[in-house]
Amino acid sequence: MNDDIIAAVILYNPDILDVLKNVASYAKHVNKVYVFDNSDIINNHQDELSKAFDNLSYFSFNENKGIGFGVNYIIGQTESSKSKWLLIMDQDSSFG
Repeated sequence: MNDDIIAAVILYNPDILDVLKNVASYAKHVNKVYVFDNSDIINNHQDELSKAFDNLSYFSFNENKGIGFGVNYIIGQTESSKSKWLLIMDQDSSFG
């Protein structure tokens, strides 16, 4: 784990199994993973992600507020962090 790096991932009506696999590829390499769910349908992704990763925080407004809003929201959540870097991923991205 690298304390200098925080990851942000933006979701939109994803296949949760793909998201779990993708987040698993980088979650162990970062201090914290912040997930902003832009899905416009109510889902149980928070429960599934929280069970899988102990270094994850999940945010959702149950509507699509756009990628920019999600990234800016996560940046606001990380302002008090001592981490130096923010890795921004989308739901389809993984470490290969």
